[in-house]
Order: sequence, then structure tokens, then C-alpha cells
Amino acid sequence: MNILIVSNGYGEDFIACNLIQAIQHLSPETHITVLPLVGEGLIYQQKGFTPTLKNPIFPSGGFIRTPKDLLLDLQKGLLQNHIKQYKHIKQISPIPDLTICVGDLFCLWMTRALKHKPLYFLPTAKSDLFMKHSWIEKHTIKSLARHVFPRDKLTTNALKKAGISASFFGNPMMDNLIQNTATSAIPGRIALLPGSREEAYNNLIHMLRVIECDLKPELTFTVAKAPNLNLEILAKKIPKTGWQIHTRHNQSFLQKGTQLIPLETNFATTIQHAHLVCGLSGTANEQAFYMGKTVICFEGFGPQSTKKRFLEQQKLLGKNLIFLDKNSPEHIFKSLQQFVNTTPLTPHKKIPAEYNSSASEKIIAFILNKK
Repeated sequence: MNILIVSNGYGEDFIACNLIQAIQHLSPETHITVLPLVGEGLIYQQKGFTPTLKNPIFPSGGFIRTPKDLLLDLQKGLLQNHIKQYKHIKQISPIPDLTICVGDLFCLWMTRALKHKPLYFLPTAKSDLFMKHSWIEKHTIKSLARHVFPRDKLTTNALKKAGISASFFGNPMMDNLIQNTATSAIPGRIALLPGSREEAYNNLIHMLRVIECDLKPELTFTVAKAPNLNLEILAKKIPKTGWQIHTRHNQSFLQKGTQLIPLETNFATTIQHAHLVCGLSGTANEQAFYMGKTVICFEGFGPQSTKKRFLEQQKLLGKNLIFLDKNSPEHIFKSLQQFVNTTPLTPHKKIPAEYNSSASEKIIAFILNKK
């Protein structure tokens, strides 16, 4: 059997890799083909999979929320790239026995050339908790997807009422992340999540300005580096800041004077050790929250880190995602100091059972039984 996995975004690629791990465990003989629609699919490559198509990087990083985002991407060849992607999907359509789409409705719509075979859909971008599916979106999902696996029970029930075949087995973005967070946080340690898209470079540079406000220093910082964050590109952007990148024994650091900030690639461990998280991310903010961490955010420098975006995320995550109205480095640093002094080291909540339930294996087991 051949399974095609289509995803559109770094967080979606991460979820897809959890699904791949479940496929390899439950059906080792299955051949897996991966097709990211946004970015280069670096996390797939780390897992040993070569994407069937390479995408250019667009200004929005695939997160289009305003006419300006769309215009900038169109100027860089977005339409031509989508035509190329759709032609590629049509070309490979005879290969897969079934397809799993991880992402938003556009991701599902792009795979419509495969609808003569089973299409399974994980809609990661919307939830009835913060952004409900419209009637036309529900109609499209119903017409294209054989079965849908929403991110929460509320959305699952809403889609079922619309006549869509849907099941909730937990949220696969949380698989392989829950560890012993109750006892391992380091006092005063702040994990920085600059994001995974193009805006992450400017977000990180702004976070470095925040760190420079720590003159004593009182806090310790570490960066959760997404695979999409290219150190060569970062090195070209930071010379004027006075920071430099050093690599020793396969560990990279940002350094300015005596300040040394590790760039960590193990996300789960980085978040586990954090007292607080300062996050300008999407999926990673949610993951940190469900690992029991308080997440501090502020307006960043791109479409995924706008005030509107974080207020939407706050509807989903509640009061333990804290948005700062001012994003000056001094204000952010003082706020981080305050929250470190008032936030317990222990997780703010008991992790819900549905977020620690091997959701990926349950989803894949369901799909394999339906094939």
C-alpha cells in the first residue's frame, strides 16, 4: 500500500511526522510519499523522507491573512507555484492508495484530483473554539473527504451535525511531547519560540533585544529552534546587533559579550525545562501551553505573529496565554521578570487525557481499518 501525506505548514509537517511514525509502527510495509505545500519540508527530510516537490519560500511563509500578504506572495510567484503543485498532484495521482491531508481547507482542495481515492483530512487551522468552519467550508469538506479528524471534540460534533463523517481521537500535535514536566522546570529559565516561518528571523532579533535588557543577568534564556530556521540566513541578519552564532560540539549558540543563548533542537526537552515560554509561534505555542507552561506573547513582525492572531489563539488557550499590548524590549523584559516571580514552576493545569492519548496511532489505525 502507498499512502500520500500532504501538508501545508511547519506545524502541519510536525503533525504529519507523528502520523508517519504511527504508520511505520502499525504497517511497516506501507510506502509513504510526502508532499509539503509550504516550505522545503525540512522536518520530513530529518525523518529520512524526500518531498516529491520543492517549494520556494514566500514572504508570508504560507500564512496569508491580509490582502497585503497575498499581494506580496503573488509578486513572488505564488500563483505559478500553486499551478505547479496542482499539476504535480495530478501527475502522481495514480500512485497513492489513499491520501492524508494535514492543514487547512486549501490543502484539502489542492488534493481534489485524488478524490477518486480515499481522502482523510486533519483540519488544523480551524476550531469551533476560535474560528468556526463556514457553510461553504463544511460543504467542501463533505464533498472531498471520506473522514475528518478535527482538533477537538467541539469541532468534531459541529461537523457531525453538518453531515460530515468525523471522529476525535485526540490531537496528534501533542504526541511524543508529554514528559515529566512537573519536576524538571528550571527557575528563571525562559524558552523563546520565534516561530518557523520567514518572520521568525526578525522575531528572534527582537527577542535578543529583550535579552539585552537583562543587565545583571537575572534570567536564563534558550531558543527552541525550528528546523526551518536557517542559521546561515540568521547569521546574515544579525551582524548589526552585535550578536554572533557559534557552533561547538554540534551545539549552536547566540553570543554577545558574556550572554550565551543556546539554540536547542529538541523541542520537548527545551519546553520541559522552561519556567515560562515567550512564544511568537502557532503550533509551538499550543504545544507549550498543553505541556503546562504559561506562554507570553506580543506583536511580532509577520502575519503569524499579529495581535489579531494571538487574540484568536487566546480564545483557544485561555488565560495562560498572555498577550502584551506593548512590544518594546524594556516592557517585555519587565513583564517576563514579573511573571517569573509570580508563576509556579509546576504546570498550570493537568494535561487533558485527550492530549496524552497517542492520537496519531488511533487515527492511523482507524484509516487502515477503513482502507
